Formats: sequence, C-alpha cells, structure tokens
Amino acid sequence: MKNITMLLCALFISASYLFAAPADTTKISLREKTASLLMVEDGKKDFAEGYTRTAIVKFRQALLKDPANAAAAFWVSKCHNEFKNYGYALSYAKDALGIDPKVDDEVFYIIANAYHRMNELDMALEYYKKCKDEMSSYAVSVLRIEERMAECTRAKEAGLTAAGNDAIKHILPEDINSGFDDYGAVLSKDGKTLYFVSRRVNTKGGGVNPDDQRFYEDIYSVAWDKNATAFDSVSNDLAQLNSIGFDAINAFNRNGGAAYITLNTSTVEVGRSFTTKGSDIAISRKDESGAWMQPVIIDDANINTSFFEGSATLDKFGNTMIFVSDRNGMEKRSDLYISRKEEGKWTRAVALPDNINTRENETTPFLTPDGKYLFFSSNGLEGYGDYDIYVSKYLGDDKWSDPVNLGPEVNSVTSDTHFQYYPEYGVAFCSSIRLQDEKSSMDLYVIDLKQLTTFSLPK
Repeated sequence: MKNITMLLCALFISASYLFAAPADTTKISLREKTASLLMVEDGKKDFAEGYTRTAIVKFRQALLKDPANAAAAFWVSKCHNEFKNYGYALSYAKDALGIDPKVDDEVFYIIANAYHRMNELDMALEYYKKCKDEMSSYAVSVLRIEERMAECTRAKEAGLTAAGNDAIKHILPEDINSGFDDYGAVLSKDGKTLYFVSRRVNTKGGGVNPDDQRFYEDIYSVAWDKNATAFDSVSNDLAQLNSIGFDAINAFNRNGGAAYITLNTSTVEVGRSFTTKGSDIAISRKDESGAWMQPVIIDDANINTSFFEGSATLDKFGNTMIFVSDRNGMEKRSDLYISRKEEGKWTRAVALPDNINTRENETTPFLTPDGKYLFFSSNGLEGYGDYDIYVSKYLGDDKWSDPVNLGPEVNSVTSDTHFQYYPEYGVAFCSSIRLQDEKSSMDLYVIDLKQLTTFSLPK
C-alpha cells in the first residue's frame, strides 16, 4: 500500500508537468535557455528508450524554463500523441509551430493525426496534404500519409463519428471502465460473468511496468446483465488467475472450466519456475471448488517461442487455435497464426495467408465456435483510422475469404479491437479509444446485435 501511495504521489506531481500551462515569462536568462535546451536533449534520450512518461516531464520542465523553446513544445506534443491524448498533442504541436514554423516537419503529421482521431476530417486532410508538401518522400511513405488520407475520405463518406454509432455501440458504465485502459471483454460460457482486462491502480501487487511506466494488466470479472446500468461487483480477486505481471483473458474452453490467457512475467520477480520468456499463452483451470488455479504455460514450441505470443482463440472442440505472434518480426509485424491439434499434440503454427496478414499489425482474433468465421483487428487493411475490426470466412484448404470491414456502426476513426461475438446472447463486445476532452483511454463497449443494419457475416 505504501508503494502505491508513493507512486500515486509521483504520478500527481508528474501530471502537474504534463498538463500545466507554460509560465508567462518575457525575460529568460541565457542560463535558463541553455538549461531548457539540455533538458530537451536529455528527454529525447528517454523517449528513444521508450520511457515516454519520464521524457514528457523533462520536456515540460524545459518548456517551463523557456516558453519560447519550440523544440520542447514539439516533443511534449509528440509524447501526447504516443499517449493518444490527441487534444493535448494538437495544442502543443500548434504552439510549437507558432513559435517556429520550421521546428520539425513531423509537427504537421501530429496535427493531422490529432484531427483525424478527433474526427475533424477536413482539417486532417488539410494537414496530411501539408505533410506531403513539407516532409521527405521517405517520411511520407513510412507514415503512410496516402493511406491516412484515404481513411479520412472513407470516414467522411460513411458519416463516421468519433467513437462509432453510440445508439448501437454502448459504452459500459464507469464501474467497469475505470479511466485507465480497460479492454478485452470475454463472456463466460453461461453468459453470467464478464471477464475483462484493466491496467488500473489496484492491479495485483501494485506493480508498474518499467517499460511504459503504467500499471501491469490484471484480469477482472463482474456479474453480467445486458440490461444493467450499473455494476458493483467488479473484482480482480480471482484466486490464482492473476500474477503480479501482465495477465490478459482471451478465451474459455467448451465447458468454461479452463481459461486461455496471455501471461508475461518477464519484467517482475516471480520465481524462476514461473517466469515467461516474453508474452506466452497459458491455461488456467478451475479446481473442484470452482476457483481458478495458477496458469500453466503451454510447453510447446509450436505455440510459444521467445517472441510475443498471445490472444489465443479456439473452436468449440479445442482443436484449432489462432493466436498473435511477432515471430516473423524481421519481415512483418504481428501476424495471426494457426495451429491444429492432431493426436493430442499441436501442429507447427503457420501464418494465415497474405489476404489476412498484412505488413502491418493483425491482432485480437476471435474464432466462432464452429470455426467458420474469424474476427480480428488490423491497421494494415482498408479502414477508417488506426485499427479496425474485420471478419473473414474459412473456405477450406487453409484458405480464408478477403476480410470485410464491420463498418461504421462498429468501427471508428480511432483504434477498435478485441471483438467478441455472442449471437446466442444477442451481444458482441469490443474495445475502442474514447476521447475525453484532451485525453483518451481504451474503454469497453457492448454492441446490440439486433440493431446492426450494415453488418452481416460473409456468405
């Protein structure tokens, strides 16, 4: 408890640097200007190493020392863009541009991206065009500017809103959505319990990931009622299901007695016998009393490697598994892999075909129990912005139909992931970035399947 209190104090102090306005100072000494420049250089080192939250504090301090330091304002905007705090990213990027129009060409991308995610699509297109005018052809290619412009055009044509159709896609109450990132909802087999993942303050052990300086993931559960407007039984006290590292629920077996989870304890001290190489797929089973036992990593090189593996989804017989891996990261990013169980053993996992896997990221698959349909998210297919949700039909002989975008009733101009489909209960769940003033968070949504009009399963 003491560690959590100290951490919250540190976060509160850091927040004053993250969001406080720069000092209104007209006379800045040479010493302060020099100190400001050095702080920016120091912060850039932290940013390059992935310590964005440490970096932004230094950039804010630099800006407080010298409000005319355009580079400091630019780097604050870049940090907020990483955090998906698009309102702050836009504000600081415009400040930087106002101080020095040549501060950094990337400032145009940060502004365009912020407008895009805030659904101000005409402004986004205007600044994406500035990117093409001001940035090198290499940067335009790496940042996929042409694709971003096409996304804006599609979103405009679809009449897309920032979060999707809120008459069909309902955000779950604050009892479930904590203000931290909440995602990955999975419904129990009897439809009575909703499990999900959160990185909130009461994570088991109160630990913070040293890489992104955020709380570790935990699995939470709550009694589920489709018609409820409030939930008061949210808990991560799930026997041995959670570790003090990363824990994410992915799927249940046919009778609900076993849970497939993504586990990563590589950055915490949990004992050598329970330390993962990275993110691994593990199974937890219920004991005779119905309590979750300690997860066991699937000890099979066809499934788990030294790379990232996670987000497993299975057919109802447990004989087909599709999961995410970056084991081919030298050529691609994260892809979807499939393995089939033969004579009780998993076969060598192979990547799904190229009409599913792109050169970008594919993630959070959901295979329907009959094995016919695969829902997944991608930021490499034609969509409206960042990750969209798609569905593909299995055609046999290891072939899948071309993915179909679920459309504007489900997808938005921000990230949409973790789709789970429960037609027997009339609902689906997904996770989307929700903008709240200048900040944002990943939140959980429930979709009323009866109200969907633009989506149907591929024939």
